[in-house]
Amino acid sequence: MSKSNKNLTQPLYDTLLQRIMQGEFSAGDRISENKIAAQFSVSRTVVHTALLRLEQDGLLKMIPRSSPQIATYSADAIKDIGTIRVAIDSLAVKLAMLYGSQADFLELEKFAKECQHGMQMHDEYLQHTADSKFHLHIAKISQSNLLFQFQNDLYLRVNFILLTHHDAIQNRSVHVQDHFDLIQAMLQRDERRAQEIITRHLVSFYNLEETYPPHFFSRYSSPDF
Repeated sequence: MSKSNKNLTQPLYDTLLQRIMQGEFSAGDRISENKIAAQFSVSRTVVHTALLRLEQDGLLKMIPRSSPQIATYSADAIKDIGTIRVAIDSLAVKLAMLYGSQADFLELEKFAKECQHGMQMHDEYLQHTADSKFHLHIAKISQSNLLFQFQNDLYLRVNFILLTHHDAIQNRSVHVQDHFDLIQAMLQRDERRAQEIITRHLVSFYNLEETYPPHFFSRYSSPDF
């Protein structure tokens, strides 16, 4: 790809990503590459490259000899993501408590309050964005660049799922309160309690109790795992 095309691809990708994450497209919608090219006055090559990046993000499906389609996630696919999140979020909390300072943990309150405000204002976009920032900040405190990058990439899918599955969070007030409880456990350096909260938080969110046998995730609730 030429340098000029590369320079055009990033802003187009950013624009399409924003439109998807703000709900302008519904799961399963078809996207016309020709219409996008005409709308933004760019080549089909630029459009195709931007759409390929969105496919890598898990937000789009490229279909041979057909129009690209906004991603759809089955219940099983969502539970797969939830299973992975229990493991990596638990590790992020464990590492954060090893390397993080009290000031690091207190900074989490800003995102917890934003998430709470989004819930109170019935602003799902604000709530989901703040929720992502909360968990990503824990990954940042962990001082594992690879873990942070993995979480960051995964959260595009997580937020898209929240956007397209409005009933994903069954009890929003409990979900939001978990953030504050987790902060307190981390401030008190109570790793066992912190692991219990993050595990319950995610197992409940993804309804994993119905998928795995009792105590399947119990090792993540122990500081000795």
